[in-house]
Parts: sequence; C-alpha cells; structure tokens
Amino acid sequence: MRYNTLLKTILIATMVSLGLVHAGEKIDKTIDVQANGNVEISNVRGIVRIEGWDKNQVSVSGELDDNTKEFIFETNNSTTVIKVELPRGRMDRSDGSNLIIRVPHTNSVDFSGVSSDVVITDIEAGINIRTVSGDVTAANIASKIHLNSVSGDIDIKDSTGNARLASVSGDIDAKIDSDEIEVSLVSGDTILHLGEFTKLEGSTVNGDIWMKGTQKDGGQTKFSSVNGDVELKYTGTLNATIKAKSGPGGDITNKLTSTRVEEIFPNQQKLGCTVGNGDGRISVSTVNGSIKLLGD
Repeated sequence: MRYNTLLKTILIATMVSLGLVHAGEKIDKTIDVQANGNVEISNVRGIVRIEGWDKNQVSVSGELDDNTKEFIFETNNSTTVIKVELPRGRMDRSDGSNLIIRVPHTNSVDFSGVSSDVVITDIEAGINIRTVSGDVTAANIASKIHLNSVSGDIDIKDSTGNARLASVSGDIDAKIDSDEIEVSLVSGDTILHLGEFTKLEGSTVNGDIWMKGTQKDGGQTKFSSVNGDVELKYTGTLNATIKAKSGPGGDITNKLTSTRVEEIFPNQQKLGCTVGNGDGRISVSTVNGSIKLLGD
C-alpha cells in the first residue's frame, strides 16, 4: 500500500514536470501538497504574483515566457518546485512570464529571479525572495522575512517576524512589526516604520536611512554610514546608552537628551549620553553624513 502511494506521488510529479509546454503558452495547473511544506519558485523574467490561500494545494496560472524551454511543476508533498527554464545564450525579446501562484498560507516560499518582479501576500511560514533587477512587494507576511534585490525596490507592509532586507541601488520601504530587523543598502534610501523591536542593525554607503519605532528595554540599535544620512526617531519610553560619531564631513543632532555634541579634532563630532536607565544600546557612526537622534 505504501509502495502504491509512493508510486502514485512520483507519477503525478513526473507527469506535471514532463508535461512540456510551448513557449508563451497559457497554463492552469494544480497539485495537492502538505499543509506545512515549502514552495521553491524560479522565474528569470516577467512578473510573478504569489498568494496564500486556505487550500492544501499549489496552483499556477497565467502565461509563460515566449522563450520557455521547459516548465517544471512537481512535488514530493513536503517540497513543491515551480521552475520556468529558458534556453542558455541569446533569447528573443519577451515581457517574460506573467504568473499567479497560489500556495497554502502555512507553506514557506523561496523565490529566485533575475529581471522578475514579485508580489507576495498572505504567507504565514516565512519567505525568502531574491531577484536582481526586479521589484519586490510583500504584505501580510509572518515568520522570517528575507528580501533581497540588487537594483530593484523593496516594499513590505503589514508584516511580522524577523526581517532581513537588502538592496544595492534600490529603495527600501518597510512598515513591519518585527523583533529583529537587519537592513543593508549601498545607494538606495530606506524608510522604516517599526513597532517594538529588540534588535535593529543597518549599513549604507550613499543611501539615507530614516526610522521610526520603539526600542524595547535591553534592546539595541546599530547603524553605520559612509555618505548617507541617518535619522532615528524613537517613540515610547527609551532606556539606552548612546554613542554616536561623525567624520570630517558629518554632523550629529541630539534631541533625545540635553547632552551637547562634542567637537573633536579634526572637524569630527561625537556624542555619549544616557537615556533613562541606560539598559539598551544605540550606536551610530558616519563619515560624511548627518546623524539625527529624535524622540516623540
């Protein structure tokens, strides 16, 4: 009986996987999956919309890239693979795939693409999204949140769970309630609307960072910048020991306490002070940018 069930699963996966499709073909396929599985998606270019739903099924509908070599859609129940394969080398111009993928709310999602935009909503088990020049838009995500785009923008809202957000030249806009947040960028700007957090870390080269949120007792904030500005606005009751330092081209504004910013040679500034019982930590440094520390 177990052999027959296993054979049936393999046959279903093989039939879906080897059901070769024509380039640019419209598809509409559905398979049964486990409630707590993982969905791995790969699409080179186009736009992919990923939506969580209440069924223990994964469905794919829409239109494939005009240059599609093979469409793979298979599952072993715990892991479902969706892959649009393109030929190597030069390809005809195409807008890419335009797909809607529905997965169980309780499945985690792992996506990789090149010039593929991604819109993902209503996933409870975490997401890991990586694309090169595409934009990433996410909403109503829980558990771990990993979003990475090289030159695309990242926009996430109404989500919870520890977050890691990274972009090189794209902008990041996040409205999330995460206990731990890590942000990394080079030339893009970052806007963070946060709830209560324990750990917030970030780095930028030329991009600016703006944050508004509540640091929990014992929590920590750590930011570093080369040319970008860093503005941090703390809400609620703050208890922290603060250390800030700017290089020759930077400056520091302190609105959290009455402590004055100290001028140090050559043309540098530093700040050391305590807010409340000093239980938490805030550390910010910049070379040529400005640092602003603000309260309610």
